[in-house]
Amino acid sequence: MRQRLAEPGEDLFVGAYNQARRGNLKTSLNSSHTPHHVVQHAVSRPTHGRGITINLRRDLHELTRTFGTPVQTAPNLRTHLARDIRDLRRILRNAGYDRRTINRQLRELIRQNKNSYQFLINTLRIRSGEFIRFFKRIIGRHYGEDSLVAIRSVNGVRF
Repeated sequence: MRQRLAEPGEDLFVGAYNQARRGNLKTSLNSSHTPHHVVQHAVSRPTHGRGITINLRRDLHELTRTFGTPVQTAPNLRTHLARDIRDLRRILRNAGYDRRTINRQLRELIRQNKNSYQFLINTLRIRSGEFIRFFKRIIGRHYGEDSLVAIRSVNGVRF
């Protein structure tokens, strides 16, 4: 039997900050739980309310590696996400959560982060060099080197 994902206002709910906060207020979890941004809000910089979060008990939130710390450096958002997932897995295991529940909610957390606008933009920035090399190779092969020169002069693009 497939287990269901937590809903807004439930422990370990994964979703946008505003959605988690509203759910907590409706179900009275607001006093005991808080939405924890994964990836750290200061790093990914989405609108605060749209950042991807997991609803954690406040005592567990204080154990996270990013709680009350300045921005931590990493080469990209994927690395930040991996570090946060590893940290949450350790914290939730130590708190006695079921392994299947942890895995299900963390998979959803990864899925939502990877589908978020900021994650996609960051991935495109990293891969833009690869794309430009690919673009040059395809255009040059099919239309000749003169086409690249024409595209550069019209659009002001630098290759």
